[in-house]
Amino acid sequence: MQLAWLKGQIDTMWNEASPDIQATYGKAYFEGIHAGAAGAAKEAAKSMWDVIEAMEDAVVNLSPQIRYLVDGSSKIIDLNNVGSP
Repeated sequence: MQLAWLKGQIDTMWNEASPDIQATYGKAYFEGIHAGAAGAAKEAAKSMWDVIEAMEDAVVNLSPQIRYLVDGSSKIIDLNNVGSP
């Protein structure tokens, strides 16, 4: 549902952009924003709960970790989380 909302916002930005902006960026640039978001959504976790818990720990912990990595990719190997504790 969020991707449909984003597509509507991108279409609105394109339609309301001046001819100079449209000529400079081109329609493909605006469509690429949506395609990138759609691609990321396919790999993202279905819930933000792990991220929220990590943020809470970082805020309330007297000795927070330097870096927080949370699982969540739908890939077989989460390349962004390799080697995390």
